[in-house]
Amino acid sequence: MIGLRTARVVVVDNDPDEGMAIVAALSTFGAGISFFTGELEKLPRKRLTGVRLLVLDMNLLDIDLGEVRAVLSPLIAFLNKLIAKNSKPFAIIAWTKHLEYIEEFKKMLYETRPDLKPFIMFNIQKNDVKEDDGSGDFDSKKILNRLRKEAKSWFPFDLLMDWEQRVHDATTETIAALVNIAGESTGDWQGEMTKLLSSLTLESGGKRIGKEEGILTCFYDSLNPIHEDFLGSLPIDHTYLTSQSKRLQAAIDKEIGSRNNHKKSLLTGAQCSELNRMLCVAYPKSGEHALRPGNIYLKKGWGNTDYPINAQNISHLALGKDMTNRPATAEKWARMIYKCIPACVEITPLCDYSQGKTVYCRLMLGLLVPKAFPNFLKPQRSTPFIREIGPIHIKRSGSCPVSGDYILALNSKYVVGILSSKMAGKTEACRLKKQVLTDIQHWFSSQAARPGYVSVCDTF
Repeated sequence: MIGLRTARVVVVDNDPDEGMAIVAALSTFGAGISFFTGELEKLPRKRLTGVRLLVLDMNLLDIDLGEVRAVLSPLIAFLNKLIAKNSKPFAIIAWTKHLEYIEEFKKMLYETRPDLKPFIMFNIQKNDVKEDDGSGDFDSKKILNRLRKEAKSWFPFDLLMDWEQRVHDATTETIAALVNIAGESTGDWQGEMTKLLSSLTLESGGKRIGKEEGILTCFYDSLNPIHEDFLGSLPIDHTYLTSQSKRLQAAIDKEIGSRNNHKKSLLTGAQCSELNRMLCVAYPKSGEHALRPGNIYLKKGWGNTDYPINAQNISHLALGKDMTNRPATAEKWARMIYKCIPACVEITPLCDYSQGKTVYCRLMLGLLVPKAFPNFLKPQRSTPFIREIGPIHIKRSGSCPVSGDYILALNSKYVVGILSSKMAGKTEACRLKKQVLTDIQHWFSSQAARPGYVSVCDTF
């Protein structure tokens, strides 16, 4: 049942009749909805993640306690236990007739859970969306009209939600394709699907199965390429997303104008570095350290005598001088180089790990150069043996001893091999993500195989 856990919409109302009125209206959108009455003993076993819309009855007691904070306290306590930390972005609908509660609710929610600050909050008064005949019944059409009106101001939230839905749709297509291959009409569907998934996992993991990577990791890795293909081939409903496309185009035009006029992005340097971290670097979770391509090793955790830089007769200073521009004096040059952090990146092909052929780990040497040293690295156009990634925001963690904004610069002239048996006890600080690693491996291949050529120039 774990796969059914995530709810996109959560409705909290102590009166099931009133709560189900808005559930019925939202259901016409095909939304996945969880309904709660606000009773703490009926909370799910695990806090919810991925909630995008909260519909909240402000008064779960249905009595006037005279003091607004006392009225709101049960709701705040329930949300604190219901929603996982940093579960955003989401919008909140105050499903109430008490407009005076809203501002106080915002203050109390921020005091209790500042990580749950909604990007937008608006009110739907229950009395405003009831039938006009005086019956007291809710009018679904009125509720929907109000939701559509408010949703027009949700950009770019709605654009992100469309992408999130596409990821879900691609997952649905992936599972359907696997079912078709297994043969949904066979008498033993479970057996056929088990064989199919076992085969995929074995081909993905090879000799890693049951070892450092783990069976489930290999299983998930085997499905990722199939999912990525479906995600890229899903059609786009341009009619539905016309307004979002126009707003995004306007934002892009503004970004292009800023770069043309000011030669820089509208984003701050910190934002660029953090985005690059998300795009380029992953951090292993506790207990998940393992030998794998893309691992970035820093000096922490190595002895001074066997860290590749120094142990292979490659000095920190010599490596730095090969990769950087000399400032005014040699002394200043040396000081700046020693403020750069030596780094080694494992570039062995993944297939060698999968097939158990990794006798030696192949490490490319380089430096983490502080972003605060502009133009310190030699330009890549004149030194193609240097490859830069970043700037990246590096986060300090149990295995990563540094923090700050750095450029990872690799030198294809400095590649060393270390026995896998000697690497087994080393802990990576972080690792490059697959796309970045693949790009580096291709770049290194071109550097290692370049033949050079002779030509004659008619001017000197």
